[in-house]
Amino acid sequence: VRVSRHNLSSFSDAWGKLIGNVAPKSLELGGVGKFLCLASRAFDVHIGEMFLAWRFGLCAVTGERLSMLDDLPRTFRELGVTHAGIVPSLLDQTGLVPEDAPHLVYLGVGGEKMTPRTQQIWSSSDRVALVNVYGPTEVTIGCSAGRILPDSDTRCIGHPLGDSVAHVLAPGSYEHVKKGMAGELVIEGSLVANGYLNRPDAKVFCDINGRKM
Repeated sequence: VRVSRHNLSSFSDAWGKLIGNVAPKSLELGGVGKFLCLASRAFDVHIGEMFLAWRFGLCAVTGERLSMLDDLPRTFRELGVTHAGIVPSLLDQTGLVPEDAPHLVYLGVGGEKMTPRTQQIWSSSDRVALVNVYGPTEVTIGCSAGRILPDSDTRCIGHPLGDSVAHVLAPGSYEHVKKGMAGELVIEGSLVANGYLNRPDAKVFCDINGRKM
């Protein structure tokens, strides 16, 4: 996927506003906060980890990945992690709880469906903002997110970020479906990437009346 500098700038601005709203402590952690860079380089989230660390002036902390995963609670404690993004199944497998991450203020989860354990344990924390994240690589890592509370519907992917607009269209057409009907989710805005590298025939991206989707 061809992600431009403009895409990444839009991503940083949009996510900066979201994190600043749900975890306002982030705005006070420049120079001292630490964003855990745990994602594999095969997963586009690793780019987001770096850019969001830089957006808030946080230190991007990392290490040998298998060693960090071997004892995730220890990783959080010893590195003093304040911000992290993790798939919910990993939170469940490692048994990580808020007490294991005493400095954490923001936890983004995505890539999988939110699990009941993740919601129950992390949404009730007074210190940590739990955010459900959605977004395909084609829309620059993440294009929609929402704060998860104890009574939230975990299927909810929140609201589009930045100037993104979410459309639900009838498959194979540009017609919007009626409310409550199933359709195809199509994202519009400056987070939409510039197509696939060396694949001009790919049909995933389109431009309708100057609007990139």
